[in-house]
Amino acid sequence: MTIKKLRNFIIVLMLIATLSVVAALNYNGYSSSIEDCIENNGNVTEDRLGFLGFSWTVACEK
Repeated sequence: MTIKKLRNFIIVLMLIATLSVVAALNYNGYSSSIEDCIENNGNVTEDRLGFLGFSWTVACEK
């Protein structure tokens, strides 16, 4: 591998790793929102999860 190809490969790997961490953290926030709603005797009225967890909506009603 040349230096330029190796550099590009490392950049792509770093981007994939970053997106994976962001997706995992977003999904964690989504699931903890649902758990908090249920723990506080709430009722989940709206529950949408977007692509890779980047966009999500949870509405809780007591």
